[in-house]
Amino acid sequence: MTPFICHPAFPIRDHNPKCRTCPYVDRCTGGCRNSVLMAGDDYYGIDPEVCRFFESGGEARIRSAAEAPFAAYLRRNPPAKQKPGPSAPDDRGGCP
Repeated sequence: MTPFICHPAFPIRDHNPKCRTCPYVDRCTGGCRNSVLMAGDDYYGIDPEVCRFFESGGEARIRSAAEAPFAAYLRRNPPAKQKPGPSAPDDRGGCP
C-alpha cells in the first residue's frame, strides 16, 4: 500500500514525456494518484489539475500569500535550537 501513500516522482517522470521536461515534477510528483485513476488513466498518469496549478504560478502565489503570516508566526514562536547529533530513531526522513 505504500506506493499509493508516498510515491517518488521518477516513475511518473519516466512514464510521461510532459513530466520529463517539467521543472515542477519533483514537487508535484504527478499529482493525486486517486484523481488520475478516477479519470481513467493508469497509476502513472498525470493529474491535469495539478499541472495547471503549477504551470499557472499557483505555488508562487501560495508562497507569497503565506510568507508574511509565517514570518510573524516564527517571530512569536522561534524554533528551538537543535542539539547536534544523530536523528531520533523513528525519524525516517520522508518516504520509506
